[in-house]
Amino acid sequence: KIAAAILSVAIVFNPNYMSDASAVALPQVVTKTVTAKVPTDANGMSASGQKAYSVLYPALKQELQKNNKYFTVVDKPTSQVYVFNSDGSLLTQSTVVLGKAFGDFYVGQTDFKQNQITPGGLFKAKAEKGSATYDGKTVYTFGNVQEGWNAVFMHTVYLKESDAKDRLQALETGKGTRLSHGCINGPVPLMEKIDNKSMDESHVFTVPDNQALLDAFIYNTVSNEDLTRETITPATEKVPVPKT
Repeated sequence: KIAAAILSVAIVFNPNYMSDASAVALPQVVTKTVTAKVPTDANGMSASGQKAYSVLYPALKQELQKNNKYFTVVDKPTSQVYVFNSDGSLLTQSTVVLGKAFGDFYVGQTDFKQNQITPGGLFKAKAEKGSATYDGKTVYTFGNVQEGWNAVFMHTVYLKESDAKDRLQALETGKGTRLSHGCINGPVPLMEKIDNKSMDESHVFTVPDNQALLDAFIYNTVSNEDLTRETITPATEKVPVPKT
């Protein structure tokens, strides 16, 4: 009996009875970030704006489509705003007026020219009824969630300043667009085309002036002490390792 048992063990562990390991090797895969191409009718977008769209839209796609919300790219390098539908297609684009000062962090006290900055990063917008200052028209805000305040960041072009003619000319020509106190000033046709329900609680990404910090703003590794920015989890997929 002992000899039989030893024989059985020898058979179980005898390599001659085992399959070739290469015959059962599992296919190798790698995890890859999903990216999206910017729609071809989105004209003139900067390379930074295109990168932001390519990474952020796939990450936000499920939420956008579930809630029928826009995704907006404010392209500071070109002074263009691109509003995309929940399926990623372009709804509209337009030249806009931006903050006079170059920079990407909100510092307040916008009566001072050096503080008139259009902040960079990914924000969740809120549609609100504007005050008499904005003639009661809808304005879009974002803010600091921890401190509990919101600030207007986008509204119809403001024409109550002495530079009203300059703002209108900038919207027509696309030149000399850095004129505002920090808010994005959109022309009337752009603002009328935006559906408030689809903009409310939607995501807006502003391409930073500091191009070296583009990835930091996309992935929100910058300071959030000024404003509350959104953090995304990139969309990923598993793909086979190419054979060599």
